Amino acid sequence: MGALTDDMTRLRGEVDAWRSARGDFIHNLQSSVASLRADFSNARGEMADALRSALGDFAQDLQSSVASLRAEFSADLAGAHRVWFGSTAPRAEKTFQKTKSKGKKGKG
Repeated sequence: MGALTDDMTRLRGEVDAWRSARGDFIHNLQSSVASLRADFSNARGEMADALRSALGDFAQDLQSSVASLRAEFSADLAGAHRVWFGSTAPRAEKTFQKTKSKGKKGKG
Protein backbone atom coordinates (compact mmCIF):
# COMPACT_ATOMS: atom_id res chain seq x y z
CA MET A 1 0.00 0.00 0.00
CA GLY A 2 1.08 3.46 -0.71
CA ALA A 3 1.39 6.51 1.48
CA LEU A 4 -1.88 7.91 0.17
CA THR A 5 -3.77 4.76 1.05
CA ASP A 6 -2.24 4.70 4.53
CA ASP A 7 -3.16 8.35 5.07
CA MET A 8 -6.74 7.75 3.87
CA THR A 9 -7.07 4.74 6.17
CA ARG A 10 -5.73 6.71 9.14
CA LEU A 11 -8.01 9.65 8.30
CA ARG A 12 -11.03 7.32 8.11
CA GLY A 13 -10.10 5.89 11.53
CA GLU A 14 -9.86 9.41 12.99
CA VAL A 15 -13.24 10.38 11.52
CA ASP A 16 -14.83 7.27 13.03
CA ALA A 17 -13.18 7.96 16.40
CA TRP A 18 -14.36 11.59 16.43
CA ARG A 19 -17.87 10.53 15.38
CA SER A 20 -17.98 8.02 18.24
CA ALA A 21 -16.64 10.62 20.68
CA ARG A 22 -19.24 13.13 19.50
CA GLY A 23 -22.02 10.55 19.98
CA ASP A 24 -20.79 9.79 23.52
CA PHE A 25 -20.59 13.50 24.29
CA ILE A 26 -24.15 14.12 23.06
CA HIS A 27 -25.46 11.12 24.99
CA ASN A 28 -23.74 12.33 28.22
CA LEU A 29 -24.98 15.86 27.62
CA GLN A 30 -28.56 14.68 27.16
CA SER A 31 -28.48 12.60 30.34
CA SER A 32 -26.91 15.52 32.28
CA VAL A 33 -29.56 17.92 31.03
CA ALA A 34 -32.34 15.44 31.89
CA SER A 35 -30.89 15.07 35.39
CA LEU A 36 -30.68 18.87 35.84
CA ARG A 37 -34.25 19.31 34.66
CA ALA A 38 -35.46 16.67 37.11
CA ASP A 39 -33.52 18.35 39.94
CA PHE A 40 -34.95 21.75 39.00
CA SER A 41 -38.45 20.30 38.92
CA ASN A 42 -38.02 18.78 42.37
CA ALA A 43 -36.55 22.02 43.76
CA ARG A 44 -39.41 24.03 42.26
CA GLY A 45 -41.94 21.68 43.87
CA GLU A 46 -40.24 21.96 47.25
CA MET A 47 -40.13 25.76 46.97
CA ALA A 48 -43.82 25.84 46.03
CA ASP A 49 -44.70 23.72 49.07
CA ALA A 50 -42.62 25.94 51.35
CA LEU A 51 -44.17 29.09 49.89
CA ARG A 52 -47.67 27.68 50.20
CA SER A 53 -47.01 26.85 53.85
CA ALA A 54 -45.48 30.27 54.56
CA LEU A 55 -48.40 32.05 52.89
CA GLY A 56 -50.86 29.98 54.90
CA ASP A 57 -49.08 30.90 58.12
CA PHE A 58 -48.99 34.56 57.10
CA ALA A 59 -52.70 34.59 56.28
CA GLN A 60 -53.53 32.92 59.59
CA ASP A 61 -51.39 35.44 61.51
CA LEU A 62 -52.95 38.31 59.58
CA GLN A 63 -56.46 37.05 60.29
CA SER A 64 -55.62 36.73 63.99
CA SER A 65 -54.12 40.24 64.09
CA VAL A 66 -57.11 41.76 62.33
CA ALA A 67 -59.53 39.96 64.67
CA SER A 68 -57.58 41.29 67.65
CA LEU A 69 -57.61 44.83 66.27
CA ARG A 70 -61.35 44.60 65.59
CA ALA A 71 -61.99 43.40 69.15
CA GLU A 72 -59.92 46.29 70.56
CA PHE A 73 -61.73 48.78 68.35
CA SER A 74 -65.10 47.38 69.38
CA ALA A 75 -64.15 47.67 73.06
CA ASP A 76 -62.96 51.26 72.52
CA LEU A 77 -66.17 52.11 70.68
CA ALA A 78 -68.29 50.59 73.45
CA GLY A 79 -66.31 52.57 76.03
CA ALA A 80 -66.82 55.81 74.09
CA HIS A 81 -70.51 55.02 73.76
CA ARG A 82 -70.80 54.54 77.53
CA VAL A 83 -69.00 57.85 78.14
CA TRP A 84 -71.21 59.80 75.73
CA PHE A 85 -74.55 58.18 76.37
CA GLY A 86 -74.19 56.59 79.79
CA SER A 87 -74.57 52.95 80.63
CA THR A 88 -78.24 52.78 79.58
CA ALA A 89 -78.72 54.38 76.20
CA PRO A 90 -82.16 54.39 74.52
CA ARG A 91 -82.62 51.58 72.04
CA ALA A 92 -82.61 52.57 68.41
CA GLU A 93 -85.58 50.31 67.63
CA LYS A 94 -87.89 52.16 70.04
CA THR A 95 -86.77 55.52 68.71
CA PHE A 96 -87.35 54.33 65.16
CA GLN A 97 -90.84 53.01 66.01
CA LYS A 98 -91.83 56.30 67.64
CA THR A 99 -90.64 58.26 64.61
CA LYS A 100 -92.43 55.87 62.30
CA SER A 101 -95.72 56.15 64.19
CA LYS A 102 -95.44 59.96 64.28
CA GLY A 103 -95.01 59.94 60.52
CA LYS A 104 -98.21 57.94 60.05
CA LYS A 105 -100.24 60.35 62.19
CA GLY A 106 -99.06 63.33 60.19
CA LYS A 107 -99.94 61.75 56.83
CA GLY A 108 -103.27 60.27 57.81
